[in-house]
Amino acid sequence: MDLDTTTVTPSERAPKRRARGVAVHRVLVVDDFLDLADTMRLLLTHHGHVSVMSCDARSALDVIETFAPDVVLLDFGVKTEDGRALVEKLRQHPNARHARLVAISGWGRDADVARASDRGVTDLLLQSVVLGALLQLIAITPHDDDAAPA
Repeated sequence: MDLDTTTVTPSERAPKRRARGVAVHRVLVVDDFLDLADTMRLLLTHHGHVSVMSCDARSALDVIETFAPDVVLLDFGVKTEDGRALVEKLRQHPNARHARLVAISGWGRDADVARASDRGVTDLLLQSVVLGALLQLIAITPHDDDAAPA
C-alpha cells in the first residue's frame, strides 16, 4: 500500500477560512504507526484541514522546514527519538515554536500530564483519541500569522 507522504510547500498554504466560516489549520501528524498516521491525516483533510504526516522524528523536523504547522499531533513513543526530545526541538524551530503540540500517549495519570506540560506539550490525549476531541482542540487553536514565515 502506497502512502501519501507528500509535504506542502509554503506557497500551498491553506486559506484561513472555509466557506462555512470554520478555520482551516495546518496539522502535522507524527506517528511511526503508518496506518494510524495516514488515517488521521485523511480524517483531518476530510474535515477541511491541511495535514501532512511524518513517520519519525527526523522526517518531522524535515517537514517543518517547509511546512509551518498550527498543530502538531505527536506520538510520544515515536521509535526513532524520544517524544520529549522531539518536543524540545519543535519548540526551538521557528516554524513550529508557536504550534499547539498535542501528544498522544498511553499514559494519562496526573503526573504524566504534568510532565508533558513541563516539556512544552500543550495537550495530552490518550491513545484512544476520539476524533471529536482532536477536532475541538484544533478548532480552538489561534492562528499566529506573525509566528509563521511568509
